[in-house]
Order: sequence, then structure tokens, then C-alpha cells
Amino acid sequence: KEKLPSGIPIAILCDNSRDLDRMPSDLSDFTLYGGLYRHVNLVYAPAISLETVHVKTSLASPKSPAEVEVVASLYNPSNSNEPVTIALEISDPKGHIVHTAKQTLTPWAETKSITSFTLRTPELWSPSSPDLYECRIAFSTAGSEYKSRETFGIRHTEWVDHGPFKLNGERLLLRGTHRHEDHAGY
Repeated sequence: KEKLPSGIPIAILCDNSRDLDRMPSDLSDFTLYGGLYRHVNLVYAPAISLETVHVKTSLASPKSPAEVEVVASLYNPSNSNEPVTIALEISDPKGHIVHTAKQTLTPWAETKSITSFTLRTPELWSPSSPDLYECRIAFSTAGSEYKSRETFGIRHTEWVDHGPFKLNGERLLLRGTHRHEDHAGY
């Protein structure tokens, strides 16, 4: 008997054409390559769903209120006009809910602001106190529902002219390395 292969064959297309909104760029000497060199996961996505969710934070000074905005883009390859409902809940590092929002929208193109609000006394992220907020989103249409979860930190950064880097108003010595892969095994 001939044994049939298990699983479902898939084809993967790699594209390293330049995208002006993202790094890498043509200004780098090591990011001009293409191909797949890390693990790939096949993920099921409903016919219409959130493609990206990004939480933007703005802090004028370490002691000021924080402005928070949640922006999202849709995965909608069939250009459905079916209304979508988004219920959003944001909690602080201790788990207390600090903001909720719920709305029904018609599908949109590009990136859209889902909600924005002000935190009067934000808990700031730092290496010694890596406090993270959590954004939970329930996204539903008439035919499907799924949930998304994003964590984010709020911090103030400052580069002093001819001086140190400051995080939340305090000097932070930056140390680190850079790692990239040019050859298999390295």
C-alpha cells in the first residue's frame, strides 16, 4: 500500500520589496535579503476580523496625564459591508478596568481610531518596574466572534542634547547588542 502524505500542502510567498512605512529600508547593509528563515504558523482568521491592533501612548512629561489611543485595521478580503461590533476594555497593571468602549461600525479601509482617552495618573513602565496595561477586544459580526489581547506600557523618553538618555525623568544607561542572521546556524 502506498502511504498518503498527511496534512494540507500550502505555498508561501516571501516578499522583501521596500515598504516606506516599515523597516528595513535600503539604508541598511544587512536587511536586503529575502526568504523564510524562522518558524511559520498557519492561523485561522474569520472572513472579517481585526488585522492589526496598536495602542498608541503619549506622555508630555513623567508627571503628566497620558493620552491613549487604540487604532486598528481590518482583515476584509471580500470587502464585506456587514456591520462589526467592537467591545474594548483596558485594565491597569493591577487589573482594574480604566476604560471601556463599545461601538458598531461599518467596515473601514486603512487604519481607524477605535477609542481614545486620558489617564490622569498613569503607572509608568521601566526596567525596574515593568508595569503593563492590557487591552482586551471582543470583535464580532453576525457570523463570527473572536477576541484579541494586547499589552502595552506607558513611559516618557528623552534624549538630552549632548547628554544622557532619560526614561521617566531618570537617567538610564543603555547597553546592548545587535543580532541579525546572515547564514544558517549563525
